[in-house]
Amino acid sequence: MVLLWYIQIEGTKLSDYFTHQHFDLLKKYNNQARDKNDLEQNHAYVSLKEANDLTKKWGEAVQKILFPNGSLGHFINRPTNQANNFKPYTWAKIYPRTKAPKQLAYTVGIDAYRGFIVKIDTVGDVGDKRVKYEKLRGEDESSDIVSTLSIEDGLSKSLEELIEWGVKEIQQFGLAYDDLCIELALDDEQDISQLTVKKVLNNSATVNVAYKERGSNKLNKNLNRILFGAAGTGKTYHTINHALAILEDKTIAEIEKEEKQENGRKILKDRFDQFKKEGQIKFVTFHQSFSYEDFVEGIRAETDEGILTYDVKSGVFKEICERAKFQKFAEIDIDKIVDDFVEEISKNEKILETKTGVEFTVFNSSGKGGISVRTTTQNEIVISKKAIKAYLLEPSENIRRNQAYAWAVARYLQLKLDEVTPVSKSNSLSYVIIIDEINRGNISRIFGELITLIEDSKREGAEEALSVTLPYSKEEFSVPENVYIIGTMNSSDRSLTGLDIALRRRFTFIEMPPKPELLNGVIVEGLDIEKLLKVINQRIEVLLDRDHCIGHANFMSLKEQATRDNLAHIFKHKIIPQLQEYFFDDWGKINLVLFQNDMITEDKKINISSLFPADAQLDTDYSERKKVWRINDDAFKTIDAFKKILG
Repeated sequence: MVLLWYIQIEGTKLSDYFTHQHFDLLKKYNNQARDKNDLEQNHAYVSLKEANDLTKKWGEAVQKILFPNGSLGHFINRPTNQANNFKPYTWAKIYPRTKAPKQLAYTVGIDAYRGFIVKIDTVGDVGDKRVKYEKLRGEDESSDIVSTLSIEDGLSKSLEELIEWGVKEIQQFGLAYDDLCIELALDDEQDISQLTVKKVLNNSATVNVAYKERGSNKLNKNLNRILFGAAGTGKTYHTINHALAILEDKTIAEIEKEEKQENGRKILKDRFDQFKKEGQIKFVTFHQSFSYEDFVEGIRAETDEGILTYDVKSGVFKEICERAKFQKFAEIDIDKIVDDFVEEISKNEKILETKTGVEFTVFNSSGKGGISVRTTTQNEIVISKKAIKAYLLEPSENIRRNQAYAWAVARYLQLKLDEVTPVSKSNSLSYVIIIDEINRGNISRIFGELITLIEDSKREGAEEALSVTLPYSKEEFSVPENVYIIGTMNSSDRSLTGLDIALRRRFTFIEMPPKPELLNGVIVEGLDIEKLLKVINQRIEVLLDRDHCIGHANFMSLKEQATRDNLAHIFKHKIIPQLQEYFFDDWGKINLVLFQNDMITEDKKINISSLFPADAQLDTDYSERKKVWRINDDAFKTIDAFKKILG
């Protein structure tokens, strides 16, 4: 009755509740930029604001029942984040007392993919405390401070029932809010010693054991990992899952669960592409020509406003490290701020100062987006937008190529960006660089001194942190701890040498074996493809080794087109050529793998002994042992030869 009375006085009817549409919209518009000119998006925005209102009422009800002396955290009823992109969730923060630390709160809300959630969570940037919190929290599924309801189960409840569920779950949390405050060294105006005494009285030894056990179940987010396995086992495919798990602070299991939902893979790929667009993911492929200059830094020739210059340019790895050390903005945000600035100086000239304090005037030189400078001597100089954007993308206190005016304009625009999204210098976001085919490059040449710097204990901020002076720029460089390296390695490619031993020990290796079970239910004219792949790989393991098994990816197209013609195409153009490579054209062994099913046959029309003189010095019994093999096209015309592979 207390709950019902509360809802009624707040003017909320039980019919006002979350719907499937709210979750569908959260998924559909996840991470999309807000476009006020999009009519359909405007309707979605209004609907999601309704979901926000309901979340707020839910939070207020739980707070009044459990924490009458507490408060609801600042609630912004906006479905978009600071970057004006749609969020896939909505949360209400609850503080158990008025002066509770703002970095930790009870939260209630909905998530596009996980459903209804109540938990104790950190708020805002808490730095290293977040890592410790995650260890204390453990996996969401087994955590003592996280409870979830599936979308269907949550929607089946009334708002009153949902509030009751939230209250009950919070009351049953295995860890107290104050215990977490102590562990994370978060203090409010209460005497911390009183909390410590309370913890001892609550048998803190038992609590600490629980923390340790739960923390051990947390996914170990290795800074450097390599996915290795035979060709076609989905190594590159799974780099997307691993990258999202890192950037979204989820487990691989959670990502794979999302992938199984309707349009799950597309949604994951869209999120991956968005992170890539925003600069949090870099993707490169190593090859024999890839160099240190491409990866770390080197001198490159460039043309700017018709002038040829030779500058030290950051490689792909150094770029992402620089981005990880300092808060950066998406290029689309920078383009907008530059365009707004051009419009501003089109109406009114602006006076700025160089780094040394010399004033100059900025104005629109062409009326079409040009930016020009008028110096104190009345000289006019055109400034390149590219130069300004370079300073915004890679902030530096150094003036590059005598571009003092571009530096000053960029510094002015940087303040504008900070006003839009105020941030600290420290960047708490995670960043990922994916190196496909990592063992195809000359590792020692590409990594150079990074072989030492990427080690966990040598990262910036670690106790044994190291930095080096780079050879081209002469800058001090270290690798930040929020940069993750994901590599892929084809273990079946014998043309490649193994990884450098020094680099190998700095990576965690995750095997990606063939998964025939992913082909479960794929039947072609009565032939079970899952069984077919299992049998082929068992024979390869006996005749060769497990590194040369056939990957399931070769057969995945059969899930969409389960026809004999497609299966024949796969064997002719993928499986048999791959077996040729594996067995170095030893057709006898290839024939054994295929269980002598007549797909390849001996060409008996050729009389080998008659091809050479009788007195030719050939190996003993050469003519008897040597056979010429041909692919028998007729065997592919029926399903019988494929079924024979099963034995």
